[in-house]
Amino acid sequence: MWALDEEKNMDTSDTPWSWYYLEDCGRWHRIEDDPSKSIRSQDIEQYYLRDSKSIININTLNFRSKIDFSVMLQTDLTTGKQRRIQRNFNLEKSCSCFCGSPVFWENFDPTAPYQLIRLSELTSEYQTVADYVIRDGLLSKSIVSISRIQNLELWEIYCRKKKQLMKIKSVQDIPERRLFHGTDTKNVDSICKYNFDLRKPKTNGRTFGNGKTATATNHVCVIII
Repeated sequence: MWALDEEKNMDTSDTPWSWYYLEDCGRWHRIEDDPSKSIRSQDIEQYYLRDSKSIININTLNFRSKIDFSVMLQTDLTTGKQRRIQRNFNLEKSCSCFCGSPVFWENFDPTAPYQLIRLSELTSEYQTVADYVIRDGLLSKSIVSISRIQNLELWEIYCRKKKQLMKIKSVQDIPERRLFHGTDTKNVDSICKYNFDLRKPKTNGRTFGNGKTATATNHVCVIII
């Protein structure tokens, strides 16, 4: 760990700063609350005080990660998974994954069955999705728009199912994949409200049999949202 021998332009107050990561369920958790990662807020804080725009590598016995303070992102160097981080001193030290909407949702209305929030092309969220669709999805068409579906009930069901699978398989994480599904605009409202209804057979062609299909690339489907 670096020795902090220069304190000019640094925050040297006695404020007990803590570092938090954004869990998949959309809630902030303290770095120390992740049992699979042997890192502490005070360790990260020392690096941050040294240079608040730097990129650091953290290597522990069972975890290798990179932290980019300039964009507040932590990257698992083994899996490539990224998660947002933040520095704060007044967040709750523990929280339930299902006590509210994800922190990055905008203008969340709990009375609505769901909301479609159109993303600005200038946001990192838009760029992340666009890069994936073009690079991994092999999109050859222009993107008209990208919207975030805000459905708290479906979000909580997804998070619970993931945690259940982690317990069943006795693992710390479950690999996730982004898939593409093409559909008609008339189906969007139902999907956003209830998710895919796997009880209903596919009616627009049955190349792969009854049921819902998704692909790892979008050159075989059209996304209309």
